[in-house]
Amino acid sequence: MVVHGSGPLLRPAGALAGALSARADPRAPQRGSLRAAGVDVRPQPRVPRAAGDRPGGLPPLHPAAVDGAYDRWGTPSARRLLPPAQRAPRRPPGRERLVGERVTGVATPAPVPDDQRAESEREILGIARGGALNIGGQLCSQISFFLITLLLARTLGRADVGVYAQGFAFLVLLGLLSLSGFRAGLTRFVAVHLAERDWGALRGTVRLGLGLSALASVMLGAGLYALSSVLATNVFGDHSVAMALRFVALTLPASVFIDAALSATQGFKTMKAYATIGLIFEPGLRLALTAGALAVGWGLHGALIALVTSNYVGAALAALALRRLMAGPRAAPRYDVRQLFVFSTVSWMASLASAGLIWADTILLGAYKTSADVGVYQVATRMVMLAAFVMTPVNAAFAPRIADLYQRHRSESLRHTYVAATSWILRLSLPAFVLCMVMPKALLSLFGHRFDTDAAVTVILVLSVGKLVDSATGPCGLMLNMSGRPGLSLFDNVVVLVTNVALNVWLIPKHGIVGSAYAWAISLALVNVLRCSRLASARRRRWSRRRQRRPRVWPSSTGECR
Repeated sequence: MVVHGSGPLLRPAGALAGALSARADPRAPQRGSLRAAGVDVRPQPRVPRAAGDRPGGLPPLHPAAVDGAYDRWGTPSARRLLPPAQRAPRRPPGRERLVGERVTGVATPAPVPDDQRAESEREILGIARGGALNIGGQLCSQISFFLITLLLARTLGRADVGVYAQGFAFLVLLGLLSLSGFRAGLTRFVAVHLAERDWGALRGTVRLGLGLSALASVMLGAGLYALSSVLATNVFGDHSVAMALRFVALTLPASVFIDAALSATQGFKTMKAYATIGLIFEPGLRLALTAGALAVGWGLHGALIALVTSNYVGAALAALALRRLMAGPRAAPRYDVRQLFVFSTVSWMASLASAGLIWADTILLGAYKTSADVGVYQVATRMVMLAAFVMTPVNAAFAPRIADLYQRHRSESLRHTYVAATSWILRLSLPAFVLCMVMPKALLSLFGHRFDTDAAVTVILVLSVGKLVDSATGPCGLMLNMSGRPGLSLFDNVVVLVTNVALNVWLIPKHGIVGSAYAWAISLALVNVLRCSRLASARRRRWSRRRQRRPRVWPSSTGECR
């Protein structure tokens, strides 16, 4: 106790205060131990505390930062001790702000935690590294296929380009039938089992996917080889297509094994094998062998031999790359057949419908028109696909991260990586689309005067608009598949495939390749609108469930939240 001043009454009071201060307090040791320990204990009858002491060594609250009448320890706040003119204004009732909680019915969004922000940055950086490698590889792949088409057009003519394109379309579609969805299933479940450190399930998944897809490819290849003459005569009306179908039947097992093995390597969140073998080596070897075969005069027959050889060499390299990645902890393979089959079957049907959306127009053009028309259409579509080459490598780098982040319930990191991937796809594709729209005739003239027709120019313009919409919406279909919703993707793809086939059957007889281009562009826009609506609906449901689970926190009269 401190007494200021002097006088006849104050001097005895000062002496009395000194005597009282000197007297020992029986609770002083208890107060001292609490202050030394820094324990945050509220004042109670049996827990003494000196006035003004704050537990845990916390500094006193600033008067301007205190709105209530009492601070968190139940003592009068500094705001009440200030004159009314110096007091900070109160917040309106019901506007108390607690980050991440609902207070008096007002919700405040919580900031992104540091660990989620760091995780988002790591995932985006990983996509950037893998995507950059894939973009370089995809550029090599598209340029190789573009140059093969250019060499065939310059050396052989429109009819042989059309035959080669029809054979390649059969290779893609039968490859999807052989894979039976194991391409997406291998990528997803390898990433999931790797995140769970379940090495036995990982080995079983890889063996099951590779074995079943290889068996299916051999059976389909044998069937195509036996029916090649019937298809060429009765469906396409061109005997030269039979030779292309036989070579495709021989190529099919190797091509399917490359896709399955490299899809499994992507589940390890590395794009090195996929880019170097699938996007650089195999297309580059095919280009070199095709150029050599055409130079020695082997014609279309030599180009098809190059297709077979490059795929078998690539299959051997893919097997070596997968074996190197599988050299981890030894564990007995565990085969979860039902889980893999359910996902892969639905994903396979969705992928088949998506591939049908791309290649159905080529097959229907061959049925309704001549091989020369198919050749012109193939050249025009190659130009547009080359402009959109960025989408495939970025999606390949993004796919295993979707499965990993979704499995660990990292929705914010997944959202940030999706936005980044979509931005990269659109920004890198936009200059090429502008070039296709501004000077399509000049680009077509590279293939010769037989290809720079008005119909081909219209095809490039229409397809550029459709692929631009596809790029702007990002990997929305991949989000549905890798997050465990392949059924929704299947429904959307089937609806759009039926629409695409109906439009092609209606427009090709009247408008030829221009009608096929319009059918493809409309179908691309429709499927992306459906996919984006699915993602938006899922996001709204997730936020609704999160708001329902969030507790309500109400401030009490002492300033504490209950």
